[in-house]
Amino acid sequence: MSSYQGLTIKYRPKKFEDLVGQGHIIKTLINEIQNDKLANAYLFTGHHGTGKTTTARLLGRYLNCENRTGSEPCNECDSCKEIQFGNSIDVLEIDGASNRGIDEIRELRERVKYAPTKGKYKIYVIDEAHMLTEPAFNALLKTLEEPPSRVLFVLATTSPHKIPVTISSRCQRFNFRKVSTKEIEFRIKNIAQTEYIEIDDMAITLIAQKVDGAMRDAISLLEQLVSYAGGKITAEHIEQLLGMPNETIILKLTDYIIQRNPNGIIEILHNVLNEGLSPEELIEAIIEHLHKLFLIKTKVETKDNSSYKTQIDSLQPTHILRLLEFLFDAQKELKFALSQEIYLEQILIRMAISTQLEIDKLLTIGQSEFSKTDIPIQPIIKKPADKREIQTKEIEVEKESVSPDEPSTPLDKVTATSLWKALIEKAPISLSSFLSEGLPTRLEADKLFVSYKNDFHRTQAESKKSNIEKILSDVAGQSMRISFESIKSEHPVSKRQNAILEEPIVKSAIKILNAEAIGGR
Repeated sequence: MSSYQGLTIKYRPKKFEDLVGQGHIIKTLINEIQNDKLANAYLFTGHHGTGKTTTARLLGRYLNCENRTGSEPCNECDSCKEIQFGNSIDVLEIDGASNRGIDEIRELRERVKYAPTKGKYKIYVIDEAHMLTEPAFNALLKTLEEPPSRVLFVLATTSPHKIPVTISSRCQRFNFRKVSTKEIEFRIKNIAQTEYIEIDDMAITLIAQKVDGAMRDAISLLEQLVSYAGGKITAEHIEQLLGMPNETIILKLTDYIIQRNPNGIIEILHNVLNEGLSPEELIEAIIEHLHKLFLIKTKVETKDNSSYKTQIDSLQPTHILRLLEFLFDAQKELKFALSQEIYLEQILIRMAISTQLEIDKLLTIGQSEFSKTDIPIQPIIKKPADKREIQTKEIEVEKESVSPDEPSTPLDKVTATSLWKALIEKAPISLSSFLSEGLPTRLEADKLFVSYKNDFHRTQAESKKSNIEKILSDVAGQSMRISFESIKSEHPVSKRQNAILEEPIVKSAIKILNAEAIGGR
């Protein structure tokens, strides 16, 4: 039989100082032991692979060590070795997922009555404690209320919210943090040097980023890469092993989104998906890339890479946040799509044809042009005024009419259009897709009227009316209602054309380009 020992077992911490990223917990535990103020029960919570069960074993080893000196177990005595190899009868590990019933907990209650056999303490480690049944928790409760002396319970879980309050309130809780990327990189580099593993720095960074703060997963992935690469480990090996999209592909795809190139997006998307990458993984990769751009743009991080510079110069933080919003909505709704590939294709194209970049650019030009002529430019979306202000302005508009035969353009038309645009911008993709088909016709006090040519779209909007009104109220800064109507004639369309022509941004464009409106559909 092979005597090979896996890296995750070989490099499992044997001393408290070897535990990475949990110094706040180790310091507290050692102080409690040295001051003889140990709790009867501990609740270890946190992300998987951060050291919960390892800390429980170290605690048992330290308490029962025969040659304990200072704040670390000796790891040489019989007790330490038995606990290390799982042979101790005083430190027992129980899998909460497979021993979750009341019978197993009753048996445990019988065992705790007996004193430790060899060591000073009898320690019960219940892993995945949240998997215990309600009767099992109730049976355990009595023991935690009146624990025997020299008996210690450690409950480890990744889902602390599933632990009953009656149990958690009787435990001293420690929250294990995710291990930082730098700490994982340092640990992986040390293991690679010790094991004579050739691995480049980019691959180490990629491992640290992919394991989401789980040190155990990082060491396990390193071991897997050693077998896969067969020589020096590179970032390309990790991408191939995990089925990750190449960074160059993500950069190119982001370029196509910025350049509004749907054909390029479709080509790359189909190539990547045909290679076996799932839509979920691709969305996650784009999110990570955009988040990296956002951090660089806001100067939280720095990255000396010319391939990033073009995108950083092309995007503002608000644009990146808008693109991320598209992707976060897509993550939520992807699982409900009949065809995930087609759905993702449409999302990426919608990101590309988004007019946000063009609107901001035109506004910038408009502001500079109007600053020369001292003519103020109005924002696209105004802060809604209260009802009294609206009524006062309506009266002023009526007074300033040129003649009774030439009615003035009511202010509420522009306000209705602005509110409707702001609503569509803030609404999730599932709502904005059919909201954009609507035509805002008028605003009466706290009620917005919207017309639809297509009864199907109007029915869809009606079914989500309560959600739409909530978003509209948030946009307006006051309680708002909405009414959906069917267009019976061409009259509302002319209203929409007039409303568009009155938009400040359109007025700016007409002035800058010295153009005139010729109509249209």
